[in-house]
Amino acid sequence: MINSDKPIVENISSALSELLSGTHIVSDYGFGKTSWRPVSLQANSELIYTRRKAIAVVKTMLNHHNLNLRLSAIEIINNIGRTHSISENGLSLATEIRNERSQLINELSNHISIDEDFRVLYNIEKLFLEWWALEKEGTDGVSELLKKLPQNIEYVVFKYFYSVDFVIEDFSLLESKVPKEEKWNWYINNYLHNFKLKSEDVKHLAISLNNKYVSGVQIIGYLSDLHQIIKINSVGSLIIDCWVRINPDIFISIRKK
Repeated sequence: MINSDKPIVENISSALSELLSGTHIVSDYGFGKTSWRPVSLQANSELIYTRRKAIAVVKTMLNHHNLNLRLSAIEIINNIGRTHSISENGLSLATEIRNERSQLINELSNHISIDEDFRVLYNIEKLFLEWWALEKEGTDGVSELLKKLPQNIEYVVFKYFYSVDFVIEDFSLLESKVPKEEKWNWYINNYLHNFKLKSEDVKHLAISLNNKYVSGVQIIGYLSDLHQIIKINSVGSLIIDCWVRINPDIFISIRKK
């Protein structure tokens, strides 16, 4: 049984992330100076056994009812095979790392559901987008899974409230634009950290919300539920402001009540 206390979860996550990394930073001291260098461990039966035990723990965390454990599991998965100045393909653990990702994609796919917490869904989507753009070994099939993510208005709007750097509303449209080469650089330059939006950029979202939530009771219920899981950021404020401009009468009536 895994303790879901936040400090304990953070310590477990840090330890598992380090264990499942592709390389590790070690220090050397000589001539009065400390230097740091990356080292990769050689694959052997003991190391592979330990990594597989760690993967089993990550799977347990991912399927736990506690939200913090599920989110931490996704963060750990993102760190699998992490390297410092060394190519992953050159590691003796490269095959094992590829198999680990492949296993965990299957586990993550079980969480692609409208019933899953939106915070978990978003972090899975962000991880899959990074793997897709980087063409990480062992991640075949993530593009198809990205197409299966919910596209309902609530999830799309949530992403704009939750994200600090990008939102992809339609992965199929993104995929249709991708160049054959330099995919990662193209993705960074065109989408990652490219979050300068104007009212006209989110007007379609406000229109969809206005068409779905037509009464004051419905609007209050929706915004209250959203506020319980997330704080309103600048983009979120932009969406709400646009919604108010589209239907000022309903919001005036809500304020009066």
